[in-house]
Amino acid sequence: MTRRIVYVVGKGRSGSTLLDDLLGTVPGVASLGELRLLWSRGFTEGYRCACGELVADCPVWASAVVDAVGSTSADVLATTEAVQRRVLSWSHVPRLLTVGPGDDDRVLGAVMGRLYASVADRLGADVLVDSSKWPLPPGAFDLVPGFEAWVLHLVRDPRAVAHSYQRRKGGVGQPELPRFGALHTSLSWGVRNATAELARRPVPAERFRRVRYEDLAADPRATLRSLGEWLGIAEADQAFVDDRTVRLGEAHLVGGNPRRLDRGDIEIRADDEWSSGSATRSQRVVGALTAPLRSRYGYTGTG
Repeated sequence: MTRRIVYVVGKGRSGSTLLDDLLGTVPGVASLGELRLLWSRGFTEGYRCACGELVADCPVWASAVVDAVGSTSADVLATTEAVQRRVLSWSHVPRLLTVGPGDDDRVLGAVMGRLYASVADRLGADVLVDSSKWPLPPGAFDLVPGFEAWVLHLVRDPRAVAHSYQRRKGGVGQPELPRFGALHTSLSWGVRNATAELARRPVPAERFRRVRYEDLAADPRATLRSLGEWLGIAEADQAFVDDRTVRLGEAHLVGGNPRRLDRGDIEIRADDEWSSGSATRSQRVVGALTAPLRSRYGYTGTG
């Protein structure tokens, strides 16, 4: 089988850690979490891999980073982070879409190719999942040697996303996640998802798929089975104990929701707290600002 990277793209707080974790239970698939955070946070004090170890002490990541960039020294990590910051920036998107990839894109693609290959070898996986959510990763432009890019666009009702961004989230091994207001979240949700639509352009149509968080939470087992069929993997749902409970084994997600540290039998329930009462002013603002695009994804109503 050709080695593949499944890039989860879209807006944060849309359930990407849950989706990443579920995909990681599929035979031959390894979930990496929000890998873009590896260089900037991965080796800072107290930041933990989903296996429970500090990222700096995790045998998978400590070795893979050395394979990729030669060292885990602060200077080397900072240099790699600087290249990534230039590539994964909104100011770079217009050039990428009109002129095409540049030198920084190729440098980062080569680094990620070495990193992915090292992790794939160590975990015995042919398919890796990177839930960084950046809509136009280097792999989508065929810049990651040895890997074929597949793009999984994850969407969630923007009113739920905005509600999540206004709550405090953090925990052991994870700094508190940033919080944002309704206006910022509405604009960001629109831009990220509209740009994610462009991720269809550089990859073949059969390698692009969209899934809604609400459908995933409503029937996680069926959704995972369907995604397994998309990837050409049979019996993708074998880690499910029942239709709503999945058994999560050891994993090596390096970024994402603090729940990435939860292991064992996990019951999956939709996080729909945002819709439990009458629409708030914040929800009405988000609903109005995102109406055109959210209707495309099947999200109706004004509040």
